[in-house]
Amino acid sequence: MKNLAYSHEEVLTTLISALINWVDDEMPGALDYGDISLKQGMERYFYFSAVHQPELLKPLLSAASGWRLSTPRSFVTDLHDEILVAGGHLAWLARAKGFLKTILRICKFIWNRRSVQPPADVLSRIGLFAINARFVRFFAEYAQALGKEKILFFCTTVEAASVAASMGYAVATESAENIDIRKVKLPVLSALFPAYCAVLQTYLRVHGTMANYQPATMVFAEGTSMEDQVAGLAARMDRIPTVRLQSGRGGILHSGYRNMAFDKMLCWGNGFVKRYQQHTPKAEYIITGNPSLPISNERKTLNPSHVTCVIFTQPVNKFLSTTHYEILVMLTRRLLSQHEGMRVLVRKHPVDKCESFDLLATDYPDKIVLADYRTWSLKRVMESADITVGFYSTTLSESAACGVIPFILKLEDAHSVFPFPEQHGAAIEVSDVEAALVAIESLLNDPVKQAVIRQNMARFTTEFFGPQDGKAMQRIIHCLLETSGIH
Repeated sequence: MKNLAYSHEEVLTTLISALINWVDDEMPGALDYGDISLKQGMERYFYFSAVHQPELLKPLLSAASGWRLSTPRSFVTDLHDEILVAGGHLAWLARAKGFLKTILRICKFIWNRRSVQPPADVLSRIGLFAINARFVRFFAEYAQALGKEKILFFCTTVEAASVAASMGYAVATESAENIDIRKVKLPVLSALFPAYCAVLQTYLRVHGTMANYQPATMVFAEGTSMEDQVAGLAARMDRIPTVRLQSGRGGILHSGYRNMAFDKMLCWGNGFVKRYQQHTPKAEYIITGNPSLPISNERKTLNPSHVTCVIFTQPVNKFLSTTHYEILVMLTRRLLSQHEGMRVLVRKHPVDKCESFDLLATDYPDKIVLADYRTWSLKRVMESADITVGFYSTTLSESAACGVIPFILKLEDAHSVFPFPEQHGAAIEVSDVEAALVAIESLLNDPVKQAVIRQNMARFTTEFFGPQDGKAMQRIIHCLLETSGIH
């Protein structure tokens, strides 16, 4: 499967959508549960399964085998054929395992199904839907602004529920809904049946829990997962309004961004509204601004003799090799050796396990600070920075919005992502270490160039991050309270 790198998420998304649509056309209603269409949930299920393990797409390829016979060759069919061929002799074993897991899952689901009677004081609250502990922490600022007495966490993992409870929030206890076999139309022997059951069971758990707690509204963070999608459908069935908060940049509009099941989409700026509307046109879009950014992006002229550079790392992955990572380390070393007044903050990605910068910091104990994400907020990092350097981090766009000039080290096309601040003149793109050193030196000694870039950054900020008036959180909270009818 080593040749799949060219496809990335976009071709995989197109393939999954084509296959699911083919199944839906050939077997109308087979992906439904009664009046509920699980089609979009199925797309997300397969996308997040196959994005790192393409062979997990094989049940869908099997169920939609007729699609390939009538489809001309393209990048999409090439991906289809490569997945189909890889490990084909073990396909029967994988399918057998899938059905066994499904049987065990159904038995466990029925055996563990429970109904609870929630206390009256947690009914009709604003529901915050968290698929993992990271989103519980994301919601914390909003929960504090709303007031703990007004919110109730709906968590899909034990860890997320535990974290929410440890922070003092009320957490809904799962209360699954009964399976109505009469509403299932997909044949049991279909290759899609295990995936269908996984999506359906998630829906039944979420719908049963919502029905029990009767939230006034349901709030989602980013909302791209299969769990988010079926929760949105469950809320819609009970006429519970739904609101989705932007928490990322949607760098690639993969399956999770297609036909999102939310009534209101709260976005930082108009640039993101236009992006999301491409595939989710029916929602109501509201521009709020980004509550995590500083109010002002004004910065003084840079002083070449005293510069703080923030290095944003990324974990080594299929887009970023160890060689690429070490080039960033080399650039940092060269900057420190050539600029006496240079100070560096290294902001490592939360899942970056490489120790190269840790070792480099021991060589420059007076010049390098490891700005750990647990103790250094993004606001604190940006307030300390004069320039930033990194690959495709979302934070480089946020750097431009904070008035800190970013340098994007683009060693490959994948090292630059939406919203592409460099295309708006709001960042400087460099192709290697030497080019980066020259570009940084040139910028530090050219106030006119700095002023032009800052003007571009201001326009970029308005387009993608909305108004910088300090009222973003206020607008979001007002929308949530107004939507829920809670005051």
